[in-house]
Amino acid sequence: ACSDFFLVPISNYESFERIPRLTKVVEEIKDLNPRLKSLGFILTQVDSRLKVDKKVKEILEEDFKSEVFKSFIRSSSKFKECSFSNKTIFDLGSEAKKGKEDYSEMTLELISRLEN
Repeated sequence: ACSDFFLVPISNYESFERIPRLTKVVEEIKDLNPRLKSLGFILTQVDSRLKVDKKVKEILEEDFKSEVFKSFIRSSSKFKECSFSNKTIFDLGSEAKKGKEDYSEMTLELISRLEN
């Protein structure tokens, strides 16, 4: 096996609905790598104005509690621009401030989970 850890990005309701299938696949992989461990779920492309995004977060936290990252990645047109121009969010100036903050917070939380 290539890794002992995995992180599950949840970007919309459809990805949330696929969690049972993911769970089944993870169990199969654990036969090959019993050390495999989930680092949790990270919400991405979040638009807090949308009811569906709020509902996905609520259900995920109810079902998976501490497995859900406190940090999340907000939706931003800057991410698409970065992808198109072959840059990272950190290459942009102050117009990408929120994206940089989101990824920085997520990185710190990820490191903390790896250390525990």
